[in-house]
Amino acid sequence: MKGLTLPYEGKIRVTKLYGTLPPKGFAYAAGKHSGIDLVGVNSKQVRAIAAGTVIRSGYDPSGWGN
Repeated sequence: MKGLTLPYEGKIRVTKLYGTLPPKGFAYAAGKHSGIDLVGVNSKQVRAIAAGTVIRSGYDPSGWGN
């Protein structure tokens, strides 16, 4: 199996680190941020990090974001 790649081509910027506390007025179900948020610097187009099929894409208002 090939290794995973980043979901953006080119440079990325980390916008929220794992384990950080929520902004004032917000809450995380786990108490702390349970992931790493990234944004593409060179490209905003998200690409697959492994083989598969996208079955849903969109915003989840229950807390999972985009």
